[in-house]
Amino acid sequence: LRKLGLYEHRNRKVSKYSGGMKKLLSLAITLLTDAKLFILDEPTAGMDPSARRLVWNVIMELRNIGKAIILATHYMDEADILSDKVAIINEGKIIAEGSPEELKLKYGPKSVIVLELHEKPHQKIIHILKSFSETIYVENNTVKIHAQNPDEIVPNIVTTLYSHGVSLSSLRVLKPTLEDVFLRLTGRRLKD
Repeated sequence: LRKLGLYEHRNRKVSKYSGGMKKLLSLAITLLTDAKLFILDEPTAGMDPSARRLVWNVIMELRNIGKAIILATHYMDEADILSDKVAIINEGKIIAEGSPEELKLKYGPKSVIVLELHEKPHQKIIHILKSFSETIYVENNTVKIHAQNPDEIVPNIVTTLYSHGVSLSSLRVLKPTLEDVFLRLTGRRLKD
C-alpha cells in the first residue's frame, strides 16, 4: 500500500476510492503473490500522472528483481520506458517487435519536425506540407512531420510557411518516439 500511495487511505472503504485508487489497490493485491510472471492489462489507464509514476516504479522494481512482466498498454511512452521488448499490434496481428530502440531505428523516421502554428492550418497549407514528407499529422495548431532529412527540409518548410502568411510560434526537431513508429506502421494514431 505504501509503494502505491494508498497507505494513508487504508481505513477508507474501497467503495469510496476513485477509479484510479481501485486500480492501484488491484495492483497491490496482485503484488502480494510471489509470482514469476505478471500480466498487466492497461495498469495505468485513467490514472493521473503521479499515480502512473508510482505504478511505473513498481513495475521497474519487479523487473529489477527478475520478474517477467507482460504489459498491455496504449501509452507508447510507458512501453518505451518500461519494456525490454515491444510488440506492436494492429487489428489483432503483431506487425513489428523488438526493443524500443530497435523499433525506432528500423521503422521510425530519422527525425520528427514539430511545428506550432499561431492558428490551425488550412487544407491548402496541409497539402503543401505533405509535399515535404509522406507522413504528417495535424492536431489543432500542431503539425508533426516525419523527416529523413530535416536539415534539408526545415529551411524550405519555414520559407513556404512564411510565403503563405502562416505564423510559426515554434519549431522543434525531435528524435522519433514509439508513437511515431506506430503511426508510420499503421497509418493511424492510437486515439483514432
